Amino acid sequence: MDAISRAFVLLIIIMTGFSLSSLAGAFEAEPEESMVHSRVMQNDSHFNFPFFQIESEQALGIYWEGHLTSPDHFDNEGEGYIKLFRKRSTGWVTTDLAMIVKDVAKKMANQFQAVDPLQVGDVAGFGGGVLDGHASHQNGLDIDIRLLSKNHHIQEPEKGADFDENFVMKGHASSNFDLERNYQLIKHIVESKRVTFIFLDRVLKSALCRYTKSIGQYESAKTILGHLDHVVSHQDHIHVRITCPQSSPHCQIQDFSLLPPGC
Repeated sequence: MDAISRAFVLLIIIMTGFSLSSLAGAFEAEPEESMVHSRVMQNDSHFNFPFFQIESEQALGIYWEGHLTSPDHFDNEGEGYIKLFRKRSTGWVTTDLAMIVKDVAKKMANQFQAVDPLQVGDVAGFGGGVLDGHASHQNGLDIDIRLLSKNHHIQEPEKGADFDENFVMKGHASSNFDLERNYQLIKHIVESKRVTFIFLDRVLKSALCRYTKSIGQYESAKTILGHLDHVVSHQDHIHVRITCPQSSPHCQIQDFSLLPPGC
């Protein structure tokens, strides 16, 4: 970012009341999870997405160098979900992402009648920008969701800042990794038609690929599995990234059109 661009960003931040931590986010280097697929496009892309009718602009910039205006706050709990890490105040979100995740939570609750809800981790800070522990999560379009376990474990929502179970053990998916429910969770998310990437450890993606083959659904699951992209430190959660809201013309979308289907 050249000096003129920096001065312009600084002026915008001062005029809109962003915090100094958000200012730092404007100059952060591109994160590892964006390095492989770093092509971006403006929000007038050729993709045909279903949008929610939101009047306010919310998402600014790109996922790893952006901000968030007029944000919604993710409720601490609702039908089929709870919010973790509540003391971190990382539940600020665009309306589109909140509605997608809440809809998926309802579908999972109705489908499985499980005692454990979806457990939502970090989304973004108020105003967006740099979020401790993350290279992205800057404009309200990224969200972390704890992977579902066979023993239906529920984390204490008021404690900690990390997910408490690693589902990769000695190079294999652990026996507590719920293949059926995690696959259905990812399937519902992708069916929103708003997902670009879902970051997940390659060991767990391979386990899901084998699972779909074992139940005879691999061919129909190729598009769903194709959204899964390996990023380190995603053995305990999925990181969901969605497209820009229609009401956010200054948002940039990551080009995911070259992602190969399947495994």
